[in-house]
Amino acid sequence: MESTEWRPVVGYPRFEVSDRGDVRNLRTGRTLKAYDAAGYLQIAVWGGCFRVHRAVTEAFHGTPEPGAEACHVNGDSLDNRACNLRWGTRSENVLDEVAHGTHVQARKTHCPHGHEYTATNTYTYPVSGNRRCRTCDREYERKRIRHAA
Repeated sequence: MESTEWRPVVGYPRFEVSDRGDVRNLRTGRTLKAYDAAGYLQIAVWGGCFRVHRAVTEAFHGTPEPGAEACHVNGDSLDNRACNLRWGTRSENVLDEVAHGTHVQARKTHCPHGHEYTATNTYTYPVSGNRRCRTCDREYERKRIRHAA
């Protein structure tokens, strides 16, 4: 069995994080139980709280550049192992979400009117990547022409 490496939590000197994503109290030696806060594990401590993925990334991958985000390599926001985390930009993080299918817009399979997003029924804007339903566009255009006449 592999040994676990523990490092201090930046900004919380009484706590340590492991390379497996666990958090422990240095005074008591007990491993703390994290709770799910909007899809990410968080630890509540006296005087504040911190997200586990960010604490692990900072402890094992160094201080981030300004504006950097902790990115989950495999797309699982509850997997806080050091090998699954890295620093990245907001853009990289969103592209990872789309690639892993965890982005709220990428998970949508149908337009708001119920038409399926397929290769033939979907127009994707080249720059933004936003999608439009071609069936809805055709229906809108028919109504517009009828009302103009």
